Amino acid sequence: MPVPTDEATLTLQDARKYRRIKPSATAAIFSGGSVLFENNESAAECQFAEKFLQVFWNEQRFHGGLALTDGRSLEVLNPGTWNVEPGPDFRNAALRISGEAVRGDVEVHRSPADWRRHGHDGDPAYGNVVLHVLWNVPAGQPPAAAGEPPRFELAPHLDRPWHDLARELQATVYPYARRVAPGACAFHLAGREDATLKRLLAAAGTARFLDKAERIGQQGLASGFDQALYGEVFAALGYKVNRDAMRRVAETLPAAEFARIPDRTGREAALLGVAGLLPDASRESVRPDWRPHLAGWWDAWWRLGLVEADVEWAQAPLRPANRPERRLLAGLAWMEKTAFTPGRSCLALAHGAADGRELLRRLWDAFRLSGRWGGGDTGPVNAPQLLGHSRAGDILANAALPFLYAASRHLGDEAAAARALDAFLLLPRLQSNRRLAEAAHRLLVPPSRIRDVVTRAAEQQGLLEIQRAFCAAAAGCAVCPFRAALGDEG
Repeated sequence: MPVPTDEATLTLQDARKYRRIKPSATAAIFSGGSVLFENNESAAECQFAEKFLQVFWNEQRFHGGLALTDGRSLEVLNPGTWNVEPGPDFRNAALRISGEAVRGDVEVHRSPADWRRHGHDGDPAYGNVVLHVLWNVPAGQPPAAAGEPPRFELAPHLDRPWHDLARELQATVYPYARRVAPGACAFHLAGREDATLKRLLAAAGTARFLDKAERIGQQGLASGFDQALYGEVFAALGYKVNRDAMRRVAETLPAAEFARIPDRTGREAALLGVAGLLPDASRESVRPDWRPHLAGWWDAWWRLGLVEADVEWAQAPLRPANRPERRLLAGLAWMEKTAFTPGRSCLALAHGAADGRELLRRLWDAFRLSGRWGGGDTGPVNAPQLLGHSRAGDILANAALPFLYAASRHLGDEAAAARALDAFLLLPRLQSNRRLAEAAHRLLVPPSRIRDVVTRAAEQQGLLEIQRAFCAAAAGCAVCPFRAALGDEG
């Protein structure tokens, strides 16, 4: 059965209440420019693995007042979220250094020299590191160089001998669940029935949906609704690692200009050329299936007179199905399916749908994409599928449905906007990811409760929203407005 109007109305009302407690300018609290660095050189004799030291930082088992190696006081409001992907070891830490609020990443090393030895001094991914955590800094070690983050020694501050603490924490087999400790609000939420918690998560997810709709609506007013949806879908096709690059391609090759290219060869050349992915056979090997089309692509590229976007693509860790060339082909297949008017095409789907469930069916069909480079063969028998079901669902939740809500309201079609919200609330649970697992460990006790209270995409989005807006933004649980609101209710 479709989500009834009264459920959508209640969820919308709850979402508006949730939005009133969201911090509007939390980032301003952390406007300081201090950067935390990792420092391992000073402890050349340290034989501990870095993961072992990361466990100590994550658990915050310290005694007395903390101080940096330069004598300044340190207060850890939030140690950050343990990062299991490339980059700094902990993300979004909240600290006070000599009473000044500082927010950023934390890097953990055995030796101070590891900061430069690992190339962090010239790596933009480490530009937001605000603390360099080390086991110890030997006497006579020079201070941190200009531009390096301040240093903090673990060894002098542990509340128990390291070998006792390591046994207690089982540091050698440290489970993932302990990388993200439950927040104070988790114990408030633990006492709520599943139905109540599902309603709260759906409200937070709907608030996230409304925020996205508002942002997309502003983009639509600035650049046109076709261009706004085009950019959002391309960004979603890029996944996290290539999101900005795909959006930049859509900005450099606007929808109106894309639509004027009359043939498939020219469109393929335009996308590959703007993306900087058009291969040069004189300098690199070319995929065998691309060789027959290469001369035609280059001829079209020169005639089009387009410019290459200034983008860098992350390619090394990606599965073949997620490489940027395949994501661009999916974007091309979708743009051709909408006749290069994606906003208008999407609005037509919403206008003709009887309810949210029918709208979802239409949108699933709109993002059922197949095709291959060269020739434009999109037949259902021999053309490969370009977009999996889970990625299509992510695009609906994060781009198409927020767009429909914003554009329909702009046009005064409140019924179509309501169908978009109903469709969002009907979306089944999407594929999980690391951020969702971290949010579950932070907010749910036990984390396995996610199976019972997160059965729809809206509830997934709610978990992510609370983690982003409060856990990652507030300066610790003690001053978190979400925790305070839960306490007031309880």
